[in-house]
Amino acid sequence: MNAVFTNTTSEAVALPGPNVQVEALSTFTWEDVFRNDIQGNSGIMALVEDGTLTVSYGYTVAELALLTGFEGQLEYATDGRKTSEGAGVGTGVPVYFSNTLWRRYFDDAQVTA
Repeated sequence: MNAVFTNTTSEAVALPGPNVQVEALSTFTWEDVFRNDIQGNSGIMALVEDGTLTVSYGYTVAELALLTGFEGQLEYATDGRKTSEGAGVGTGVPVYFSNTLWRRYFDDAQVTA
């Protein structure tokens, strides 16, 4: 599973664990991480609790295709494309499972990478 961290502040922040710097008002995707690794990291949790970071867990579009979703299930496609993004350069979108497909919220189309 991937975790997407968003720095909500106007200053860069050091992210303990993967030991990276997340620039102001930007995101970082930590790939192949477990929720317990994040929730057990007191440094990360302190940044989340004080509002500096938000974290969402997600899958690539290819990983979503392997999941057996259920009607109404919500996830985040870390490489899903917004309407203005080209093939292979998606920056991520929230998705839901409906009628056997993972769909983007904003137009109900099947999510693509």
